[in-house]
Amino acid sequence: MSTHEYEGPLPTGPAGLIIARIGNLLGLWFAHLHVLGLSAVLLGQLVVQFGQWGHPTPLGTLQRVFLLLAALGPAYTIAISRERNVTTHEHVMGWGLSLLACLGGGAATLPELLARTRPGAPAPTGTVLGLAPDTWALVTFAGAAAGAVVMLVLTADLEPLDSSCPLLSVTALALLGAAIALNTAAVFLVQGLHTHLPREPGTYRLLYDLGLL
Repeated sequence: MSTHEYEGPLPTGPAGLIIARIGNLLGLWFAHLHVLGLSAVLLGQLVVQFGQWGHPTPLGTLQRVFLLLAALGPAYTIAISRERNVTTHEHVMGWGLSLLACLGGGAATLPELLARTRPGAPAPTGTVLGLAPDTWALVTFAGAAAGAVVMLVLTADLEPLDSSCPLLSVTALALLGAAIALNTAAVFLVQGLHTHLPREPGTYRLLYDLGLL
């Protein structure tokens, strides 16, 4: 097993070691919570999509890609923790990727929300609890970005180091893998055997391309 040289102040005495260990575990648990939460959002979007027989727009698809990237950052550190110690560089790289993905997703979503505030703009469809999907996407990106910033600022206290949660790790990674596979299939259903997604999709084109409808 590889070793990792702690860069912060060394804990002294049993109490210091216990506090440091709790911090390492909290950091890893939060990474799991982050991955599980974003995976649940992605799978929930699919439930709403197929439940309402909706079709994701190119912007909606782009938002899902950014959400997947935001989850892949901490998932990277989780995967490493199952094999060996997590280094500070790996911890920062994982959460840095998550933060960049959240910023990219927010930047892609904000113009659509601003356009809806113009006079005469059509009312949003497919609302959940009174909020449009784009609004929920921006809220999710903001919350995930805030979590990533906290993990980066408190790196010395919350980096997982040699902590591990085998069963929880398998669950989180499997759920994220399912979200990736199902969202890929959902996009393929809309795009069909074509090179691009329609701007205003109204059907699952793959079913027509294959002669099933």
